[in-house]
Amino acid sequence: MFSEGQQVKLRCKLEGQPLPQVTWYFNDQEIVSSDRYTVISDYYEFILMIPKPTLDMSGKYTVVAKNQHGVKQTSTQLAVEGRFTFLAQLVELYISAGLHVVCVSVCVSGC
Repeated sequence: MFSEGQQVKLRCKLEGQPLPQVTWYFNDQEIVSSDRYTVISDYYEFILMIPKPTLDMSGKYTVVAKNQHGVKQTSTQLAVEGRFTFLAQLVELYISAGLHVVCVSVCVSGC
């Protein structure tokens, strides 16, 4: 689990002759380098960097490696949780007797 805005790096190390071509996918859609994602290849290490993940970037990430000898892939799930802060403190409520309906509202920012 990662917090929204906390940098994420997905790493894949592999070998093969010839060196495989590597492609990253998010929920089965190909990822290309952009302001949201950085794809890095360093010979045997392949990195998908997500500098500032947002809630909508939660999902399945897959890396596919292929060369003339075949195709291999592996996947992982990324969960990004939102940041929030309480705008007001909770107050304890006590009900002494009888049938009462209590409505408690909480102010939250950042969700």
